[in-house]
Amino acid sequence: MVQDDKELKTKFPVINFIKVKGYDVKLELKVAGRYADVVGVKKGKVVAIEVKEKEDALEEGIMQCLTYGKAASEVYLAIPDNLLNRLEMDCVIRTLPFGIIVVHANKCTIKKRSTHFKPEKKFLLETLRNFNNGGIEFDHDKLSRLNKQSRFIRRLGSALTVENVWMYILSLLERDGKCHAYVLRDKIRKEFHFNPGLVTVYKAAYMLEKGRYITSITSGKRRYYTITEDGKMELEWARRYLEMMAEKVL
Repeated sequence: MVQDDKELKTKFPVINFIKVKGYDVKLELKVAGRYADVVGVKKGKVVAIEVKEKEDALEEGIMQCLTYGKAASEVYLAIPDNLLNRLEMDCVIRTLPFGIIVVHANKCTIKKRSTHFKPEKKFLLETLRNFNNGGIEFDHDKLSRLNKQSRFIRRLGSALTVENVWMYILSLLERDGKCHAYVLRDKIRKEFHFNPGLVTVYKAAYMLEKGRYITSITSGKRRYYTITEDGKMELEWARRYLEMMAEKVL
């Protein structure tokens, strides 16, 4: 699975942190309708952890954690120590029902313990089923190798995924037709195995629409995107370029 370099550095110690507490761990698991980065299960108890590395993703992370409380007994937002000041300045830490895990130098510290949530039975059972049948298995050796990748390989992974997320948006719209940005992001996570921020997807969609590669219509409070003929042509050029470069390198 391709991971964002910074997010991996935060996620890796979080996985170890919960693993040593005796939890079975899976990644990218559906919890109450949203995908949690790290999920631990022990004796029927669920702990859901959302990892956020960037300041502009904090608001989204807070909303995700509030949702996880429908299915998990404990919920945490894991952030690097440089973002802690932002939360403290906003005075939101004391009002949040979920806990805060701070990651620094590959170590985790619980800054604030999670409230003990009372999960709704249907969401809890659904999450346990998802845990048994889905998610990404915890593979310590694989994650260790990923964490030790050279900066050149990490840069390549970023360039082929998050930095050019527009290609994946066009590909999905060409295949599936009309789609909302949030659904696009979920499909990217499931099918292409990297995790762009929702803001990143919205920004890419905005630029694509501005360039007339996609069009949009609004229905209720949601905006749905459709690929144009120019978008199909741009996608085809991207595919040919990638094939040409792959042939040269491989």
